[in-house]
Amino acid sequence: MSADPQDRVTRLPISTLPEFLQSNPIEEDIATLQFRGQRDAADHEAPAASERHAEAAGAANVDPSIRTAEVMKALFPNGLQLTSDVDFAAFQLFNRVVGDVAQFAQSGMKATAQLRKLAADAALLESTVASKLKR
Repeated sequence: MSADPQDRVTRLPISTLPEFLQSNPIEEDIATLQFRGQRDAADHEAPAASERHAEAAGAANVDPSIRTAEVMKALFPNGLQLTSDVDFAAFQLFNRVVGDVAQFAQSGMKATAQLRKLAADAALLESTVASKLKR
């Protein structure tokens, strides 16, 4: 018999181990997970609630993006050339500002939260453009 305490534990009869060690909780958890992963054929036909939510959220995000893209086409009919990291950052912030204005207009000019977001994005845009001008 070795002096290693782990060896002594492994040689104990199972009846002397505490009850929580007599079962194998990992195997039980795996069996539970495998059972949870199984679906009926009907479940495969109908999308899960999370999938329906993701589709609805995706559609809700696409519409404002399309509106913003239309505004950008009108503002920059000849396209836009971005050549530096600061240009890209400024454009991204400008795009957010345009999106904020579009969402505010879509709300019937009632969404005060959009105005706060617009103000924050405009301040970031101003800071970014000012840093570009200093270079």
